Amino acid sequence: MKPSHLLLASFLLLATTLHARTPSLIDETNVYETLFETINQKRFGLTEASIKSTKDPFIKIYPDAVSGEGVVPKKETYRLYAIFNNRVKINTLWLERGDVIGAYRLSAIGAKDVTLVSANHTLKLTLSDKGNNNVVVSFK
Repeated sequence: MKPSHLLLASFLLLATTLHARTPSLIDETNVYETLFETINQKRFGLTEASIKSTKDPFIKIYPDAVSGEGVVPKKETYRLYAIFNNRVKINTLWLERGDVIGAYRLSAIGAKDVTLVSANHTLKLTLSDKGNNNVVVSFK
């Protein structure tokens, strides 16, 4: 056998072996088609009734300290931070007389306190004496 025939036979044998080990383009396409068909199948989730009956996971619930049974939501607290120019800052809101915060309406603004009124409660919030940080506001 001539060396060129031997070299050609070796090359063909090598090419056939490599081709047999690597997947063809058709085989690879078939794999992806199978994956896409699986993804495109209709999936079923929860029914509307089961979604509505699920409890909200974002509501904080605290045990009832008085009776020791059941759970009650934590009551909202109000803190007076500032009184300035007939406006007050309660929690994170700036309010004027007559504005509503939660179930309460701001009914009166004093020099160091405010009064919040609801249908059956009255709250009096007072500015804290601590924490003035040596800030003095004066007008000329």
